[in-house]
Amino acid sequence: MIGAQEIATVDASVVHKLPVCPDNEVYLNVLGINGFTAYFGMMDIGKPKEGETLVVSTAAGSVGSIVVCLGKIMGMKVVGITGSEEKVEYVTGELGADACINYKTTEDLQETLGKLCPDGIDVYFDNVGGNQLDACLALMNKYGRIVACGSISGYGGKPVPVSNYTNVILKSLDYQGFIVLNYRPRFPEAIGKMSEWLQAGKIKYRHHLFHGLENYTAALKALFSGDNIGKILVRLVEKPSS
Repeated sequence: MIGAQEIATVDASVVHKLPVCPDNEVYLNVLGINGFTAYFGMMDIGKPKEGETLVVSTAAGSVGSIVVCLGKIMGMKVVGITGSEEKVEYVTGELGADACINYKTTEDLQETLGKLCPDGIDVYFDNVGGNQLDACLALMNKYGRIVACGSISGYGGKPVPVSNYTNVILKSLDYQGFIVLNYRPRFPEAIGKMSEWLQAGKIKYRHHLFHGLENYTAALKALFSGDNIGKILVRLVEKPSS
């Protein structure tokens, strides 16, 4: 909503003073846009139910990692998809997912997912599109829900084709995309619920920090190369000593 800059002039009606907390960066993470994206995508479109199976792509990313936590809060079986062994350990260890797949070292993603989700997939939170979406489409249960949040597999060039799309029809799936800013009037609701879960220790998160505006481009590249765990932030100035 503003540029990548150190100083900006905005209308006072669109900004709000926030209370100081030990980790002020949380307002750019769980209590920020990516947290709201996870919350409304899961609650309004995913419609999670206890005992269901949830699959999350980019499960170690800024949105996906929070979705993993929300799935466990809702009592779901959660399977993540990510791109390194370090991220697999983070998703299953710190975030508490039931299982996680490193898609870069998995020969047949659909077969592996099928073994981890023997009862099928009820909710797929899609941040990737392409092959990962295709594998999940093949395994979706009837009346399953697909949360179309992102399609990063196609952002850098030609989108990867999907061959199992007819399952949207055959299995009567809800397949819905959304823009989080559409939910802006309800942001206070998300802050309230997410704050409760944060204080209860039910949501875990990480920041991936770059220092100085001169490293903004490097931070942006890291987002698309998948080098980050958690939310990428560019810190403009060092924290004061007190």
